[in-house]
Amino acid sequence: MNISIEVYPPMLNTTIFVVEQNYCVLIDPADPQECIHKLTKNQWIPVGILLTHSHFDHISGVCSILEKYPQTPVYINALEKEALFEPELNLSAAVCNPFSLPSDTIVQPVPSNKKLCISPPNTDITFQFKCLHVPGHSTGSTLYEFVAKDSKLGESTYLATGDFLFEGTIGRTDLAGGSSQQIQSSLENFRSIYNSRKEASIIIIPGHASNMMNTTTTLEKEFRNNPYLYRMD
Repeated sequence: MNISIEVYPPMLNTTIFVVEQNYCVLIDPADPQECIHKLTKNQWIPVGILLTHSHFDHISGVCSILEKYPQTPVYINALEKEALFEPELNLSAAVCNPFSLPSDTIVQPVPSNKKLCISPPNTDITFQFKCLHVPGHSTGSTLYEFVAKDSKLGESTYLATGDFLFEGTIGRTDLAGGSSQQIQSSLENFRSIYNSRKEASIIIIPGHASNMMNTTTTLEKEFRNNPYLYRMD
């Protein structure tokens, strides 16, 4: 699998394109026009939309993709499904034009703490993601681990953390569905799972970049510098 990471203003949302041959899985498609442009330009066929959570800025591009590719399934933690269809729950009613996904959207629940496989029909291709439920920013926040190739770095392990973990900090917990107690438990669980791998070359892709040029951080760096992780020692 190959990877392309795009950052879209004004909130510096990251959208991840995971590609194999001409098939593509998008993680958190944020910008409607830019997502369609990239798919069309590269002649990629979306076979899945993978969401870390249901807040409006992480799902803003989904409707445009479904309009052009209506049979594309949307994968999200079951606790977040309702918000896809409720502007008050996905927060779009509060901060922008209220929107929801079409009622006939194919929504598939991601497994908690297990592997998700997405296979285009009539191919031997399989997109594999390890799913880890990390509630706290929202009730169903989920991060995804996968292996992909980058044109500069070669093959690497990636963590798409959504708004759970950022460079040097964590996601806010004061929005609907947020909980400081839950995110603390999620951080402890994350640490117990990944502490033994902190020296590995694992690249973290937060849901929002630090700036337009700085789209990623590393697991080792966050265990060393992020106070929400190193203070657990």
